Order: sequence, then C-alpha cells, then structure tokens
Amino acid sequence: MNVNGQVRVLFLAVLMVAVSALSAAAFQQGDLAPDFTCRTLTGKSFTLSSLRGQPVVLKLATTWCPTCREQSEELEKAADFLEQHHVPVVEIFFQESDATVRSYLAKHSVKVHPIVMTDEGDVFGTYNVYLIPRLLLIDAQGVIQRDGGLLPADQLISQLSAMLK
Repeated sequence: MNVNGQVRVLFLAVLMVAVSALSAAAFQQGDLAPDFTCRTLTGKSFTLSSLRGQPVVLKLATTWCPTCREQSEELEKAADFLEQHHVPVVEIFFQESDATVRSYLAKHSVKVHPIVMTDEGDVFGTYNVYLIPRLLLIDAQGVIQRDGGLLPADQLISQLSAMLK
C-alpha cells in the first residue's frame, strides 16, 4: 500500500472512532437526565431535580460561540410559548467566569429569563459535553426527550407541545 492509501486508511479509522465516540456521548431519548447542582449567577444553589414536575429546556453553551447566540435567538422566538407554559430554561456556560457571562447577558437583552450559571467542570463531565450549543429537552419526570445541537423555535415549540400533552 502506498503512502496515500495508508493516509486514507488512517483517516477512515480516526473518523470511525470519532463518530462512534460522538454517538456514544449523547443521551438517548428515554434516558434519565443526570442530576447536578451548581451555583447560579445570583449565588444561589440550583439542582436540576428541583424542577421535576415540569418540562425543562437545558442549554449548554459558551459566550464566544456564534451558534450558541443563534440558539438564544431561537429561544427568544419561543419566549411567549415558554412563558405561557411555564417551561424554565436552564443555561449553563462552560469555561467562563461569572463576570464574563454577566457582561455577555447585559449586551444581549432577552425576553427569556433563563436560570443562568457557570460550570466548574461537574456538568461538563457528567453530560460529556462534546457539542455546543447543546440543547436538551427534559420532560416533567426528568427523562430526556431530545439531546442535540441547534433547534429552531418552531421545532422547539412542537416538541415541547408534545411533551406537555
């Protein structure tokens, strides 16, 4: 086998490992959402399981990610629906200081008022974060109904409506 052939085989092997790792990292529909406790930007302790009994939108993001901002815009489009149905949005920023997140939020006025916190690595590890933004829809029983990337507002509303029935 020549050098080009070896490079192709190596590339395919690396690609197969990467794809299998990504699919293994995501939660499947029906998995129980792992609980976590973090400190909010207001200094209060927050535990995900405290929201049991209602669906939850969990957004994992950073301040520097343009697609994360796009996801925020989609959440804004769904703000009236989220408010009307009392669906909380929990937004966790990774590898960010509280000051950086506060500054970011001050520059981007929002109708959706998420429960915001920074993560010191616990959620990052528990949720095996490999993709940002990552949007999880968790039902009232704490079961993951969706785990993936960018979700347009119309699809978000549709999926949450099905969860609310």
